[in-house]
Amino acid sequence: MRLLRHFSDYAPQGRLAIAIGNFDGFHLGHQRIVATMREGARELGLTPAVMCFEPQSNEYLGPGVARLYTLRDKLSAFRGAGVELVACPRFGPRLCAMDGADFAQGILASRLRAALVVVGEDFRFGKGGRCGIDEMRRLGQAAGIGVRVVPPLACRDGERISSTRIRECLRQGDLEAAGRMLGHPYAILGRVARGRGQGAGLGYPTANVPLRRAISPVQGVYAVWVDTPHGTFGGMCDVGTRPSVAPARPMALEAHLFNFSGSLYGAEIRITFVRRLRGEEAFPSLQALRDAIARDALAARSALGGAGANGFCN
Repeated sequence: MRLLRHFSDYAPQGRLAIAIGNFDGFHLGHQRIVATMREGARELGLTPAVMCFEPQSNEYLGPGVARLYTLRDKLSAFRGAGVELVACPRFGPRLCAMDGADFAQGILASRLRAALVVVGEDFRFGKGGRCGIDEMRRLGQAAGIGVRVVPPLACRDGERISSTRIRECLRQGDLEAAGRMLGHPYAILGRVARGRGQGAGLGYPTANVPLRRAISPVQGVYAVWVDTPHGTFGGMCDVGTRPSVAPARPMALEAHLFNFSGSLYGAEIRITFVRRLRGEEAFPSLQALRDAIARDALAARSALGGAGANGFCN
């Protein structure tokens, strides 16, 4: 799969079928959009592609949102869905000010040589989001681009599946509802970096994963499964700023793996959230914090079905 960050770097070798959107979380609705794009690509002999944006348009245009997926997460999901090209331009002043005709003709038709565009029903584009589905169809016809629109999917309770609703479920600790909309349990993919060794000092060494996002959709202590190059391990993780440990730090994820011995520095791991155990708390002493972590470990093992005794990672 090829990642394209600048349109000027692309030398078309064929025509594309492109699914366009933020795809934050790549939930079941997003998956249907990409599946529809792939069906069209097979029918028409096109290269299956996705267009998303960094930062996401809602991050650039409005207040900060709790982002479900980083670009790393999205690329992993797109690769698994059979996408061959990802166009991910920077969403900034130029794209923000571009009118709908320039986007359809100048970017989709001329730069990317799109023959088919697939979008969700609420797709907006052009300066100020002034253009919608009707304009996309009209401009697409003028530029020789077919347009397919995918209706939203509904949850079990009849409400529409959306990234916004998934964020709310995660904020409330309802991992089961979030997982139903995602089509799988919520997970974060990241690379292990060196921490300050404070977890080891408390008897619970951790794999530290920078979140690469301003606001996390999950916060607190969780029972988790962790996929590593050495296999999958049960564990617990803390997402937050660790208010009991000075000095204060940026939002980060720290995972303690049960039954693991070795080094994970530099490794890419996937943390899958199983159950929220508690929110972040400030404890009056390190001993009180140590006692709370011991209780968390017992609760995490129970949630995971008895994943085992303490392990460690150097």
